Amino acid sequence: MFAFSRIKFLQSFPADKAAWTQRGITTLPKATKKAPQENGETMIDLRQNTMKNKSSKAEGGNVIDAPLKVVTMSKGKEETIDALAKTTTKKKKKKKKKNSSRTKEETRTSFMFPSLHEDIVAAVSGQIAVPQFHKRDSNQGVNNEYETHVMGKFKCRSHDCSTSSWNSKRVALLIRGYPGNEYNAVVFNQRCKSCYQLGSLRLDDASYIDRVTYRLKKWAGLSMEGRQFTPGKGPPHESSLCEGCKRGRCQEKGFGAA
Repeated sequence: MFAFSRIKFLQSFPADKAAWTQRGITTLPKATKKAPQENGETMIDLRQNTMKNKSSKAEGGNVIDAPLKVVTMSKGKEETIDALAKTTTKKKKKKKKKNSSRTKEETRTSFMFPSLHEDIVAAVSGQIAVPQFHKRDSNQGVNNEYETHVMGKFKCRSHDCSTSSWNSKRVALLIRGYPGNEYNAVVFNQRCKSCYQLGSLRLDDASYIDRVTYRLKKWAGLSMEGRQFTPGKGPPHESSLCEGCKRGRCQEKGFGAA
């Protein structure tokens, strides 16, 4: 009778590990001895080594009284998850840079290109004395000047404008000579026809070098063959949009001689 009651007591314990965990038992009882079968049932002697979860302190100092959860994870996976978490945090902190290519509006009404001076020197080398670039955009001390045109492309930087860019074959150019064999050349800006904002110029370098070297040689006394430029394809020149015209430095009617 005693043996039968003991078998019934043992049968009341769950058969799977999950059920043991739900009852707060983290260490499963181990079978130590098998007894002969009695009435078709097996008697098992169990060690009394089950343990209930005890309250433990979390990192923040709060007391947690809950069944233990056993999480198994390899070291490699832990490192991967930790790295992903750090990356996600960085992405949240990182602000996306807005495309500001058209938000910085142009404010210059004219440009000078001292970076092309070496090309000018190379073009006149061996024909005239080496010229020097006069860095100040000023009429003070000028002993020679000439108005002509170059080619270029303008870009509108107004964010709300429907016009992105336009080409011009009549970009006003003022070439000036100074004492000491100095010179400079001022290229005047144009305004956008749609929004009337100043454009950003991308100069046609070849036309600039050609016009400046021709004029320097002529000023130096070289016999230069006269050239007449004829209109090419492109929109008509509009004086209301030309900064050179506003300053009285643009050849408004037709193409003049170089």
